[in-house]
Parts: sequence; C-alpha cells; structure tokens
Amino acid sequence: MKRKSVTINEKPRLCGATCFALILDAKVEAMNQREHWKGHKDKRVIPNLMSRLLWVMNGETPDLKGKALETFGSNVNKYRLCKIEGGAHVRLKKTDSEVQAFDNMVRNDYQTVLKRMDAFLWDVLDFREEVGKPESLVKALMDTVSQDRHCDNKEFFVLENGDSIPGCEVSALTEVCLPAFVLGMWHAALMIPDRNKDGEATINEWCPSTGGGHRDYSGSVGKVWPVEVKVNGMTVTELSSTETEEVDQPDDEPQKDETEDTEYRQPGGPQLNQFLAKPKANVHYGSGDIYSDIGTLNITKNYYGGKDE
Repeated sequence: MKRKSVTINEKPRLCGATCFALILDAKVEAMNQREHWKGHKDKRVIPNLMSRLLWVMNGETPDLKGKALETFGSNVNKYRLCKIEGGAHVRLKKTDSEVQAFDNMVRNDYQTVLKRMDAFLWDVLDFREEVGKPESLVKALMDTVSQDRHCDNKEFFVLENGDSIPGCEVSALTEVCLPAFVLGMWHAALMIPDRNKDGEATINEWCPSTGGGHRDYSGSVGKVWPVEVKVNGMTVTELSSTETEEVDQPDDEPQKDETEDTEYRQPGGPQLNQFLAKPKANVHYGSGDIYSDIGTLNITKNYYGGKDE
C-alpha cells in the first residue's frame, strides 16, 4: 500500500535567518547622517545586532581579531540570506558547542538567559506605541510557526516561567511575555529545522533581491493575524546593586547596501538596560516605565507605560 504523503510547507519556514529577519524588521531605524553629526551613536548595524544575539545565548560577544574581525559582517550577511548554515565566527549550527550550551541554558538556567534577552530587546526594538512593532514581531513569528508544519511537535520555550509548549499550540496564545516569546522562538529556530538554508525561499520572498543593493524586509507575514495578542514585559528581580554602569560601545555607521552590511566593529559589550532604583520613583525608559519598589527591588517593565494591576 502506498503511504499518503504529508504536506510540508516550504515557506514560510522558521530558521535562524527568518527569525533574525523579523527581529531586524522590528528594530529601531538607523540614525540619519544629521544625527551622527550631533554626536549620537547608531549601534544597530546588522552585524552588531547578531553579535548581541550571540551574547544573549552565552553571555559573551565574539572575540574577533585580524581576519575574523574583517569577515564577521560578511558571514552574518550570508547567514541572514540563508547562503550558509553558520561558520567559524557565526556558530549557529545545531551541532555547534555554542548552540548546545545555549540549549542547555534554556532548559536549566532559563531566567539568566531570559534577562539577557530582555536587555537585548530593550536596546534594539522600536517600542513606540504608534508603530506597534513588538506586536507585529510576535504576530509575524506566530504566523510563521503556524504555517511551518516542521514546527508542530517541536518544543517552544515561550513561557516566562521557562516551560515549553509544542509548536502547534503557539498560534493559540493570546498573551505573551515579549522577551520570553522571542527567546523561545530564537532557540527553536536554531534547534529546528537544523538547516538554515531551508529558509532561503522564505527570505527571497520576504526580502527580495535588489540586484546587489540592501535587501529590506517587505513581507506580510502576521499582518492579518486574526487573534489580538497582548504583549507584556517581564518582572525582573534585581539581586545585586541598585545602580548599574553604562557599557559604552563604538560608533557604527548605518548600512546602505549589502556590501556595507559587512562592516563590523568589535563591541565593548552589550548595552544593558540601565536604571537607578529610588524610593517611590517612576523611571521613564523609552516609551515604557520602570516601576521600582525599593523594599524588594522587584522591577516591572511595562512596554507601553501604565502600571500593571
């Protein structure tokens, strides 16, 4: 008897590159030249964003020198376009020790890596309420997973308490913790389908070729998601000092085309979420507030302002 074949969608596909593309689309826009003249810093060039994702995974930024420093940006660009599975300095294959260590941390030290993802998102995403990019990112990821049958029975660690749900249940979520959700998606994207090149058809549709120029995201995934999704922040318990020092980073020029995306400058470390906890003080951070209770130092981050009940 001939077996009935199971239809596997070729696009959209969840992989490292497609997840990265959606995060890129949700980032704050690069500063224009006039803002650079004013002395501001644009820290969101594509290779630096990948470097920070690598920091989220293992707590370390790539230690690049010489030729590795020169080629890191080029390798990141090839990875995001699904031309390579990974590489010596973009170690994102499922079999790489860095990915295996990340998987172990997600399973056994979830809160540590969750806090790093939270810091990463606060540094790079556009949280303006009128733009709505965090919700768009969540819906786009949900839509991608719902259409990719490879994901149905895989583990997605998208719950803030560290628990996982199968991929087939992701699209049923109506409320998510943003850093937990993105962390679970990035982890799953690296663990399945195990081949970054499988997402090439998806990337070509979302980011069409411009004949050698920069390929902007123009996809529509998640745009007509039928369910309203509430996107929350996370509750962080600060265990050390109430004051943190800012980590400075070198200036980066915004990318103009694909060739300029390859430039990379070694960061001094990720810029962490900064705050100074004071009694009865509301600390404004971007478009959200950080409400501090000095007694327990429980910090609740509300992405769109307003104190949670």
